[in-house]
Amino acid sequence: MTKVLVVSDSHGNQRFLRQVLQAEHDAEIIVHLGDYYNDLEENYDLTDGKTVYRVPGIFNSGYFSGKLSPTCVFEVNNWRIGGVHAPQDIPKLPGKFDVILSGHTHSPKVEKLNLYLHINPGHLKNLIDRGNIASYAVLEISDEKINVKIRQINCNLKEEYSFIK
Repeated sequence: MTKVLVVSDSHGNQRFLRQVLQAEHDAEIIVHLGDYYNDLEENYDLTDGKTVYRVPGIFNSGYFSGKLSPTCVFEVNNWRIGGVHAPQDIPKLPGKFDVILSGHTHSPKVEKLNLYLHINPGHLKNLIDRGNIASYAVLEISDEKINVKIRQINCNLKEEYSFIK
């Protein structure tokens, strides 16, 4: 089972980002879905030795200029995973996916669509933003199953789902 930590929209909130990275220190993979993905660079002590994927958000000039790819693609235990900042970037992902991660809305969501599992971890911007408490996602992935946990900033479990491949 591989543990993946998914965060988005940290907007410079190092306190919340560090709190999450410390709480989920055993995650092997960290994904930042944009809007201040450079926040991870200030936490090298908590990300060193981990695989990190990230995509720029709308506050990164490379997002609109096209200098930076708006997508990331990786595989974990035979699950093909794509990441984007904004849901409108999903069509830019190349090929078919088992899981698509997106941020931008600051609203956590886990939904099984016809073609893939869609996960939005929420945000780490403030305690409450756009009516949503700060949150992140933890994925536990085996060859045949994925467990998805949406946790609020206090690390309390908000929602939990399991999906079979």
